[in-house]
Amino acid sequence: MRATLILGRVGYSLLLEDVIKELRGRGLDIDLNIYYSYKHLKDDIGHRSLLELITNSGISLLSICNKAIGELAREYSRYVIPLTPYAVEFARVPGNVDLMKVFNYWDNPSKENLKNLLLYLLNTIDGIPTAYEEPRVNPDVGFIDENLTVLSRPTNVSGSKPLLAVILHYPTTFEEVMILRLLRDYVDADLVIAYSRYGLHANALRELQSHGLSPDVILDFTYKGQPSFPDAAVEVYKKLNAIVLRGLIMHADDINSCVNRPRDLTSST
Repeated sequence: MRATLILGRVGYSLLLEDVIKELRGRGLDIDLNIYYSYKHLKDDIGHRSLLELITNSGISLLSICNKAIGELAREYSRYVIPLTPYAVEFARVPGNVDLMKVFNYWDNPSKENLKNLLLYLLNTIDGIPTAYEEPRVNPDVGFIDENLTVLSRPTNVSGSKPLLAVILHYPTTFEEVMILRLLRDYVDADLVIAYSRYGLHANALRELQSHGLSPDVILDFTYKGQPSFPDAAVEVYKKLNAIVLRGLIMHADDINSCVNRPRDLTSST
């Protein structure tokens, strides 16, 4: 199977690299190009590189709903498989592909779900009879590890080290996955990662409370782009009585743009 995966900001590419390596090790013919498109089509060079990938692959896996990219994929791809409902308008899907199943694989990211998504597409599009499992749908609020695997409870809390809690919106972004791996490798602390979907961010904080966890530091990535935390989250933070660091991911600007617009660096309380 030759395909181009057109990513927005979702942080799955690191997991997919491991998945593809595993499947190729099993002798499966998978050629997947990953196009990271958050700053897409800014000039003709970006347009040509994406067009070349699409035409050489034949199958586009679309995780974003940008109109220019969607129309490009639909015009030049044999098939366009939308990975989220937001990209359905650009779909060119074989009749035997169950899009709800595809959405559930993609919206519940883990190595197992991403692996089974590719195996499912190998079966349905290429007709290669490989065994695959059904999507594992994750709860709306809970805990994950740095590989986005959902945990039934926090693990690796020794009590002998400072406790660092990370709060994420789920599914998360590429930048945040990188940060989780850096924390794991370079910060000498117990690490707990709580997540929530659909704006239920205060519930992720309450998960810490319900498991009797008292973090020393909380790194919060859930309220990006908002000047302050919602009242429900503030109340939980007061009860946890921890140092709170608010993560601001600079995914759309580089350092030069911030130097040229220093007002963007002012703090808010």
